[in-house]
Amino acid sequence: MAKKPESRLQARIRGALEKAFPFSVWHKNHGGLYSEAGREDLEGLEASLFFAFEVKNPGKMHELTDLQKETIRKHQDAGGYACAIVAPDQATAVVEAAKATAGRRRKGSAMRGWLRAVLRAADREDVDGWRRRLSPRARNRPTYWA
Repeated sequence: MAKKPESRLQARIRGALEKAFPFSVWHKNHGGLYSEAGREDLEGLEASLFFAFEVKNPGKMHELTDLQKETIRKHQDAGGYACAIVAPDQATAVVEAAKATAGRRRKGSAMRGWLRAVLRAADREDVDGWRRRLSPRARNRPTYWA
């Protein structure tokens, strides 16, 4: 059976993370009958830091479910680096930036703001392109991808 586009993207991201950080541990969460709903697609440890990435195809960032958004926020509130990503370079940028600033731990809204800045720097633009079509007032609403 052929892999779905999101599964191929997850494999590329995991491969990029394993190549960039050879002593890290990455785990692919498979959805199924006995797995917890809302878990991120990739979870891992690098330099004693916890990372959780929800992988979405480009242009589909707005398709995060409420349960996925809640799970990402719980991990962020606990001090983990959790966010939704669309490319391998975003994942490596988050891990590299987290390692560079490991002495300064963030939680909650501070974590979300830091992740948004890192992801925008990695893309040199706003990650969720669908927000660009919104009015300036709507752009100031909270985002859910980080």
